[in-house]
This record gives sequence, structure tokens and C-alpha cells, in this order.
Amino acid sequence: MQMQNVLDAVARENEHTVQAFSPPDSRITRKRGSDQPHPRLPCSGGGGCAHGNKMANDVLPDDVLHLILLRLDSPLWLIRAASACKRWRRAVAGDDGGASFLRLARSLHPPAIAGRYHKIFGPSPIDFVPSSPPPHAKPSRFSSLGFLAVADMSELTVVDCNGGLVLLVDYNPHAPGFVVCDPLTRRHRVIGVPPKERGADYFLSYLFLLHGEDGDISISNFRVFYRFTRHSFRRACVYVSTADDGGGEWRSLWRRPGDLNKDYSRGQHLAGRVDGSLYIGLVNCSILVLDNASLEFSEVDLPTRISVEKSFDIIASSSFRVVHGVGDHPGLPPMSRIVHVRNRELEVFRREHDGSGKWVLEHSSVIPLSTYVDTPLQFEIVDVIADGTGYFILATRVRRLCFSVDLKTMKLTAVPRLTYCETETLEETFTVTLPWPMFMRA
Repeated sequence: MQMQNVLDAVARENEHTVQAFSPPDSRITRKRGSDQPHPRLPCSGGGGCAHGNKMANDVLPDDVLHLILLRLDSPLWLIRAASACKRWRRAVAGDDGGASFLRLARSLHPPAIAGRYHKIFGPSPIDFVPSSPPPHAKPSRFSSLGFLAVADMSELTVVDCNGGLVLLVDYNPHAPGFVVCDPLTRRHRVIGVPPKERGADYFLSYLFLLHGEDGDISISNFRVFYRFTRHSFRRACVYVSTADDGGGEWRSLWRRPGDLNKDYSRGQHLAGRVDGSLYIGLVNCSILVLDNASLEFSEVDLPTRISVEKSFDIIASSSFRVVHGVGDHPGLPPMSRIVHVRNRELEVFRREHDGSGKWVLEHSSVIPLSTYVDTPLQFEIVDVIADGTGYFILATRVRRLCFSVDLKTMKLTAVPRLTYCETETLEETFTVTLPWPMFMRA
């Protein structure tokens, strides 16, 4: 009975904690049927928590408080919680500056999505669409990039996002280069084209923003993977950031003959990331993974049932998206899935958590467009264009219809076209996630 009382108290206090650190517009401040405010999670050991309760402290040991803080879904909630009092801060910081706690917290939650940048065919302003419901950070932080030291913002194009950072290409013909920025801290780094590769065909390049060599990512700790064409040969190099003051260097990557040609075989698009490694979808029903540590490409073994030979149209192509969601049961790590769409055929693959990294087919179906349109076209092509926590977005090419698909129920829900397809020339979307802090001082 005593243990049950402890669990009940933890459940109540966990609910109050989430409410206490929700954004102001969603915070519930009063109990139902009562004029009293919600009690705060009790603190002990000083630190300014005014709502401490000795009886509650007796049933809330440090290890239980540790578990409650681990369940906060947003990194901003955790930062606010750790700032509330010394006890909560010590529970997060521990003896290693919070490294082990924060590493575990990142592994237990899917990425918190702030919104998406839209890449449009042709010259266009940077277009940021905040997530719905709105993110815990101000959307204006991401939509306004005026802090960048770039002469002509119209020459900038978003090409990747990772760990809260944004990678942009500066197409200024007089000073082409790359920009990496952190919209939350308003800091940025300008990177020139590799000195020995200025003769490269700049418009046939592919750039990806990677974690630093230690597996973490920040404005002073990142890598840029750059593949390009020069004199009809394809090459690759990586920029490694080494310091806050702009230090860094380009390094050429050795590749066996034919490796890069294979990688470029049939066009590509960024599908997403799993455990820091980059997944790149190809139009021919296959997907590549770029290992974050070795920077080597390999083909993902997906047990697809869709046949390329049966495609009814020469313009048919595969589109892929990595989708993250909560674990199947409380306490389990988030689940990663790959969504594959070709024509109107849909497949969902789930990654096993048995250590093998194996992908298994979880769902296969034909997208029921006839349910949503009176006279569907015979050759209507559908692409997966965006992702969120536990859902993904489909869009038809011809009619520009958009649907949100829940991963648990696989039910399609029509969404306003302007939310994801503001223009007929939408080329790609890049999901912006809020970064978890890397350390926290006690």
C-alpha cells in the first residue's frame, strides 16, 4: 500500500510538473472545481521553491524525481525545470554536467519539431512554416534570418537542417559559399567553397549538415558533407568545424572508383536521420544511408513489395521520409520508421530495437484517393513531402491535395493545401527540430 501511495503521488506530481512548465498560453493554473492553483513539484534542500511540502518530499525520493524530469517531452521544459531550484538542477546536472542525463533524455523522446523550411524551385525568399500546434520556441526566431552577415539574402537557399542548425547555400556568383546558423542563439558561421575545388560545377552539388566528430552538434561543432562534380568526375569532401571563433578546415574524402557514381545513380532527396546517420532516398525504390562516423554510403535493406518494373508512368518515382514517434509502450525509446511512396502505393518500415538495426515491413496499402475526390485521375502521383512526430504528409502532384496520415491508425485526414503546398513549385521540405542541451552546470 505504501508503494502504491508513492506511485500515485508521483503520477500527480508528474502531471503538475508538465503543466507548470508548459508554454504560458497552454498552462492550466487551477484545479477543476477549485480556486486554488496547482501545487508545484516539491523541492528540498533550498533553492527558492516556495511550494515545498515535507510530506510530499518524504514520498518523492531523488531517483523518482529523476524519472519525472526524464519524461518532460520538450528540451525547453527541461531547461525551465532545471532553472526552478537547486534540487531540480542537481537532479539534471549530476556529477558530469548533465551529460549522461541529457544523453538519456534525448534517447527517450522523439525530436521536438519547431516547423519546416520550404525549398522552392527558382529564386524565392526563405519560407518557414511553424508546426501545429506552435512550437515552444518563437516561430519568428526561425522565419527571420536577418542576423546573417550576407549582402543579398535573396541568394540564400536552405539545403538542410540538423540539431537546431540550418545549412544554407549562398549562390552569389562573386562569393559563393555556405552558411551554417543557429536561429535560437542568432549565431552563424560563413564557410567558403573548398579552395582547391573552385572549378566545381556548383549547381550540381549536394550538401548535408552532419554532427561533429564526437557525435554532438552545435554552432561550434558540426560538419558539412559536400559532394560535387568537377571536370565530369564526382568528388566528395567534408568541412569540420573546430572552434567557436570560426576555426575549421576542408578535408578531401577518398572513394573507390565508381562509389560516387553509384551514389548519384538515379537522383536523390533527403529522407531524414536515424541515430545521427543520414538517409537519402533514390527515385528507384531504394534508399542510401550515410554513416555519421565513417562517412561511408551503404544501401539500406528494405523488404519492399513495390516493383519498379510495374510502374505505369515514366515520371513515376519513389519518395521516402523518416518519421519518428513515441515508443510502443511507456519507457521504451522512440520508434523510427521509413515511409515509402511510389505512385499511389504506400509502405511503412519499422526499425527493430533488438540491436540488429533491421528494417521490417509494417504496413502496405494503396492510397485511397477515390475517397477524397469525385473523379480521381487514372495516373495520379503521390509523394510523401513532410513528417511530424507520429505522422507524415502526402501530397498529390497534379491536384496538389494534402493529407496527414497517423502512423498508428494509418487514417488519412485532408489538410489545407497552403499548410504544406503553398506553391505549385514546392521542391522539398526540411524539418527543424529543437536541440536538447549538451550539458548543464550544477
